Order: sequence, then structure tokens, then C-alpha cells
Amino acid sequence: MNRKWMVLLDWLVLLAMLGSAWGPTDRVKAGAVGNPIAVPEEEAVPVAKAPIDLNIHLALERQGTAQVLVILQQQADLSGADQLQAKADKGAFVYEQLTSIAEQTQAPLRSFLDSRGAEYRAYWIVNMLMVTVDDALLDELAWLPGVARIELYAQPEVDSS
Repeated sequence: MNRKWMVLLDWLVLLAMLGSAWGPTDRVKAGAVGNPIAVPEEEAVPVAKAPIDLNIHLALERQGTAQVLVILQQQADLSGADQLQAKADKGAFVYEQLTSIAEQTQAPLRSFLDSRGAEYRAYWIVNMLMVTVDDALLDELAWLPGVARIELYAQPEVDSS
């Protein structure tokens, strides 16, 4: 796939996610992905299973695997861009915030996926990964700290006319 189509795909995924990407982020406090905190056992915060889009289970029944979007709880705080005057400074600030949060929080998840031999693609505009899953990997991902939710990836249709 050429670069033009990859950029288009990235933007389409972003647009598809904007309506739902900013959900609650306070489910897990300690031990979040990218922010491991060593706490005594009695103080550990229990990890809740992330919500899974029901359409994923249908896709898995039909095909055995599915492409999903694993949306992470921690998203970049871009509010500081308002204080900057120059457009270039704002752009640099936003880029730095988005990429640094993605690097920090996705590293443990990417290591986990690498250890499972999973296929994935990382995104940073919305802090998420597109992952090819089976039933077992889907369940493992849902229990990882720092995962906000898992949604079915739908290939966008591009009008070629």
C-alpha cells in the first residue's frame, strides 16, 4: 500500500474514532500500561475488563480472527496549545504531546503483542493500536491495565469515482 493510502487510512480511522475516543479515563489508577507502579498487594487497584464491541465476537465466529482497535485510556492533553501564539509552535506542541504519550503508553502493550506474535499497527493521533486477534488474544487484551475499550475495525470504503 503506498504512503498516500496509508495516510488516508490513518485519517479515516481518526475520524471514525473521534466520536467515541474520549471516554472515561479513571478506571485504573495504579499499574496502568506505560506507567507501572510497584504497590503493595493490599493497595493494588483491581483491573477491570475493558468493554468489547459485540460485533467482534460475530466476526470471530465467522472468520476466526478480527481486526480490532485497542483504545488506550491515557490520551494526550493538548490544552497547552491554547497558550502558544505561533501556528508552528502549536503544531510542534501537539505533535510532541501525541507522539510522546503514544510512545510511553504503547510500549508495554507492543511488547506484549510482540511476545504473542500478533500483527498490529500503532496510531498516535488517537492513542490506540489496530490488532489482529483471535478469541484468546482478545480476552487477554481486555484484561490489560490501561485499555479503555476494544472496538471492531471496519475497513473504510473509498469512493473511487
